[in-house]
Amino acid sequence: MIYAAIASIGALAASCSTTQNVTDVQALDGEWNIVSVEGKPVVLTDGMDIPVIRFDTADGTISGNLSCNRMMGSFDVKAKPGTLDLSGIGATKMLCPDMTVEDNILSAFGKVKGYEMAPDSTMLLIDAEKAPVITLERPTVPELQGEYTVIAVADYVVGATDETETEPVVLTVDPAQGRFGCTTDCNTLMGKFSSTDIGISFSDIAMTRMACPEAPVQEALVATLPQIKSAGNLANGNIGLYDENGQLMIILDK
Repeated sequence: MIYAAIASIGALAASCSTTQNVTDVQALDGEWNIVSVEGKPVVLTDGMDIPVIRFDTADGTISGNLSCNRMMGSFDVKAKPGTLDLSGIGATKMLCPDMTVEDNILSAFGKVKGYEMAPDSTMLLIDAEKAPVITLERPTVPELQGEYTVIAVADYVVGATDETETEPVVLTVDPAQGRFGCTTDCNTLMGKFSSTDIGISFSDIAMTRMACPEAPVQEALVATLPQIKSAGNLANGNIGLYDENGQLMIILDK
């Protein structure tokens, strides 16, 4: 009986150890950069965004971008810890200069059957044989502080079509005071800025009251800034500001 009890305790300990070693679904929560696919590093060219996937364990939704097109989908947050099915992920259908990265990622998603945290804190999406298919790592989030030149807002490229635009559009962020200011092609914008572990926000936007015949940059910024929820480094060294769906909305140059 003593030997049987010892054996039972050993089996229970092994079972507990195995359970504890399985990565819980909460570890997936949040934003990850896709850094390698099928063992090969993701290589980006100019004009491509860093591919990002976001898991929301509160409602089981997936969002992000594939380097050009946006992705969307869902996953089962109640599935057995360590298991994951990404076969249902969809994407927008924009024609991009280079579709190789996107095609490889979408193909790899179909092979994913689980996930596990690696010792270096990267997240491995694994296949049925436990082999890594996709490697994820938490992004290095740029700290917005100081002055930035606004290159593009939504679909509007600053200075590309407006011949009257002579001065650069400058966004100034002061996180210590929780404020921001931004010049435009007409009035100056100002308001509150906040940065937390879950994202950034521009709110309570006000502006000066000069009358201008046309102000496309001003209109685009007033409409877009309240939508901004996160920031990330772009492949060409610029900074991207994203909405809640992971869509690139504003491009900044330091």
